[in-house]
Amino acid sequence: PPSSSSTSPASSFSESFSAHTPLSTSSPSSTLTPIPHYPSPANDILYSTEYFEVRRSEKGGYGAFATKDIEKEIIVMTEKPLFRATFMEVFVELEKLTKEQRREYRTLHGHMRLSNSEDLAIYKTNRFETCGGKGGIFIKSSRFNHACHPHATCTYRYDESTDTLIFTACNPINKGDEMTISYTSNASQLMDNYGFYCDCSGCPRPKVAAKQARRLRGPW
Repeated sequence: PPSSSSTSPASSFSESFSAHTPLSTSSPSSTLTPIPHYPSPANDILYSTEYFEVRRSEKGGYGAFATKDIEKEIIVMTEKPLFRATFMEVFVELEKLTKEQRREYRTLHGHMRLSNSEDLAIYKTNRFETCGGKGGIFIKSSRFNHACHPHATCTYRYDESTDTLIFTACNPINKGDEMTISYTSNASQLMDNYGFYCDCSGCPRPKVAAKQARRLRGPW
């Protein structure tokens, strides 16, 4: 993901993705209800907010699902980072966390093609670009899955003055719909940087995309 004013979850370490900076006059929703972070099979809700809950998604892993109808330009979430770091600072910052914070960090998915270190793979897969060349880890924001524009339902931007990531509805969202953001403006980067192919209606089906990628890479 992107620039000092906006970002995408899990930017590739070699590329900067397109930034989104939608503005909203609505008041930010803030309070998170900490239902269990480590759910049992009988309760797969990680947590809920005023606008959404995070639970198992057909896309894989967890996703954010609207708990009410949401109008366009409503700010659906604001979040402070767990930490901000350059690649060289990740292990130092992890040492500053509590044991519970490190445990929560390690519940995030890490695309192991990005690093032999699980902790660094998690950082590279989930970081949002902030400012000063640092990526920020935002635990709750990382639960939003990808959809290409114009299918994504939310945009996000990083506010340097408040050290906050802000998610805004860019389309009306119906209760029960999965809320998504666009990780990149180039869907062909998704497998290399995140480990999956896009399943939105504007992209080739994953099996077709995999075949196309093999053809583009050639025999190497």
